[in-house]
Amino acid sequence: MTQEEFDILYERCTSGKASLEEQKLFEEYNDLFDLSDIPWTAEMGDYQLTRQRFLKDLDERLTLSEPKKLKKWHWSVAASIVIAIGIGFIFIKYFDEPGKAKPMVAAVAIEPGRDKATLILSDGHQVLLKDSGKDLISENAYVTISKDRDNTLTYQSNNEAGGGGKELFNTLITPRGGQYALVLADGTRVWLNADSKLVFPINFNGKERIVQLTGEAYFEVVKNKSKPFKVVTDQKTVEVLGTSFNVSAYSNESYQTTLLSGLVKMRFGVGSAIMLNPGNQAMLNSKQSFDVSAVNAEDAIAWKKGIFLFKNENIQTVMQKIARWYDVEVEYKGDVYRKKLGGSVSRYEKLDELLKTIELTGKVQFKIQGRRVTVMP
Repeated sequence: MTQEEFDILYERCTSGKASLEEQKLFEEYNDLFDLSDIPWTAEMGDYQLTRQRFLKDLDERLTLSEPKKLKKWHWSVAASIVIAIGIGFIFIKYFDEPGKAKPMVAAVAIEPGRDKATLILSDGHQVLLKDSGKDLISENAYVTISKDRDNTLTYQSNNEAGGGGKELFNTLITPRGGQYALVLADGTRVWLNADSKLVFPINFNGKERIVQLTGEAYFEVVKNKSKPFKVVTDQKTVEVLGTSFNVSAYSNESYQTTLLSGLVKMRFGVGSAIMLNPGNQAMLNSKQSFDVSAVNAEDAIAWKKGIFLFKNENIQTVMQKIARWYDVEVEYKGDVYRKKLGGSVSRYEKLDELLKTIELTGKVQFKIQGRRVTVMP
């Protein structure tokens, strides 16, 4: 297997599109190298050093121990794992502190989030979008709305003056524990994260293409120089012509926009606009202006690829993301608020397994009761 082949396999597995045979192959690869118990020795983010140590550790395993029986696997592919997934099978730092009790996580089978949403049509009718089957949602003189087997909601315009010149709006809402993909009437693709809402016209009849977002979404906008595309979120506006970008606009978190390709113009209220280039991330600060920094833009859409990615984030931020995806409540006990975590883990683990992985850091422990998670030192 080449690195390119592994990249494709990894992408399919983490996006939930892999066949049973591909999933089995991926699991065999994971088992081959026992990746879950390799120590994370860099402190919260020195990824280059960590990769080097990880590769050295794997090299020693392959040299000193008898390999498990699995045909056609070799060292170059092991290296490709690290490069391709950024140490995605391990989480921070694994150790047992002397004298510290083993952490306990209640074995409650809380499943990860999945494709589910509610679509509210312009007449107020609500459609529950389930994660199976192919459906025709609605069809009239202006638009055909359908859902395919990959759980993508698609709008196909039947009339450029949809709505008889009157702009009609639909609303797509993902609950906690849900996500959904959408293709707008102009061909723009949107991926909506958990606990989010998108209000959009069934056809773009005006001089601009405007949608309203609450929560988080990734956009791949179809270019149309005569009709700029705007994402409006609580006094903040992102304007584009054709580009791909991620917007995180949860009401209780810092607003941020990350640009992957193209060019965007951002504005807060009636203030002056700023421009973002690919690899830029803009965050709204306490002075109601934007701080712009250079980032690895792909990190911002790790959620879309089925990955939780934490980079030296405090425990509250980590648990907000987990709580939203697993639809659980979180409470804190003891001195845990200054704890910070870094690493990556699949969003498709059951909750208890994911929390066990985080417990391996030795920094926090968890207790699950029903749908409530308690974080403890």
